Amino acid sequence: MKNNITKIILLSAFLRITFLSNAQITSPTNAKDSLTALNFIKYEQMPVDSFLAVIPTSYTQLKISGRHFGYASYLGITYSNDIYVEVYVRNFKYLPNRYDKSLNWDITLFRKEDIAFIVLFEGSNCLKGCLNIYPE
Repeated sequence: MKNNITKIILLSAFLRITFLSNAQITSPTNAKDSLTALNFIKYEQMPVDSFLAVIPTSYTQLKISGRHFGYASYLGITYSNDIYVEVYVRNFKYLPNRYDKSLNWDITLFRKEDIAFIVLFEGSNCLKGCLNIYPE
């Protein structure tokens, strides 16, 4: 009887370890998988911070950039392996001056702005949100 209980406990532990190992393999394990799995449209018209709260925090850089020199248009989020996200804002409410030739914007204020759209890249290849690229 004691041997049977020990066997059951060992079998149970083995099955748990095997199940957890397989679960980790099939779940998103990197920024690209995690970002691809998100519904970007859900975050449109929501503050940039709401998107930042759900993405992997393993990014290497957050930087406000623009399509034209000196004009803030999007927050660039850089990850390793050439993964890059652009979070665009069209109607600024909090950033007092969208134009700054010194490129010195307050990221805290930008994070309060509402998202117009989001685009995901791997290198120069657009992976998601591609129809939104440069709509203006």
